[in-house]
Amino acid sequence: MTSSSNISLLRITRPDAQGFAEIKLLYQRAFVAEERREPNDLDILLEHADFSFYLINHYSWPAGFLAVWQFPDFLFIEHMAISEQFRNRKIGAAALEQLSAMCKLPLVLESEQPTNDDSASRLSFYQRQGFQIIDPNYLQPPYRPDNEPLPMLLMSNQPFDEQETSMIAAAIKAKAYPSFD
Repeated sequence: MTSSSNISLLRITRPDAQGFAEIKLLYQRAFVAEERREPNDLDILLEHADFSFYLINHYSWPAGFLAVWQFPDFLFIEHMAISEQFRNRKIGAAALEQLSAMCKLPLVLESEQPTNDDSASRLSFYQRQGFQIIDPNYLQPPYRPDNEPLPMLLMSNQPFDEQETSMIAAAIKAKAYPSFD
């Protein structure tokens, strides 16, 4: 467990771990079907050595989660969500700061294109945390065979050149997303 002030990150490694049920509920509420896995797939993710859920606690209350893939040169945050009742308290900012301090690697994540107030607010949040767009034309691979790739922004808290960004995107697609070939 990592903590600073009133925020802590608890790594979840087993489906029966305390806090995992809360993560699954928030995951379902926070993301539309096209942007998330099937609920049963979350248990299977924990079998991957390079994948972790982190429960974000505010004092002792579950406030959100991070879904993180470990790569040799960066961490990929596949999902991040804060429960509605805990938003606008800088909990997400503190969680990203703690994750960055813990891993000492660049953080990479996907953000929606700013097409409405909510997606524009999320993009602004990440930018305030020091993230910059490294690929404005990134396509998130589909989670289901009948879905299309989703236009997203690939962002990082460290700069990458075009070649590095291309390699990062390819690595994410190969490791973190299902293949339907």
